[in-house]
Amino acid sequence: MTFIIGLAVKSLVVAGLTLALLRLFRNASAAQRSWLAHAGLGALLLMPVVAMLLPALEVPERSPMARGSRTRNGRAPITFGCASSLPIPPSGSPFQNIR
Repeated sequence: MTFIIGLAVKSLVVAGLTLALLRLFRNASAAQRSWLAHAGLGALLLMPVVAMLLPALEVPERSPMARGSRTRNGRAPITFGCASSLPIPPSGSPFQNIR
């Protein structure tokens, strides 16, 4: 079910971008607008095939409340409350070595 929902959201984005580009190209020739519409339709038709064939991109998340985490400017983030009130991750968690 998650695959279908993700595919629907991506399809809406592609269709919306195609329609927005068609709106911007309304003064262009009919051949250019047709090419743009066909490219958008082709992207919509290829999206499920590509999503099934290519592996999923897994991006590990890092908790912003983890000890030792830094913000983009190199400073430690401001936390409220005490650190002992943070949940302790399970032993198989990728965050177990952050302490």
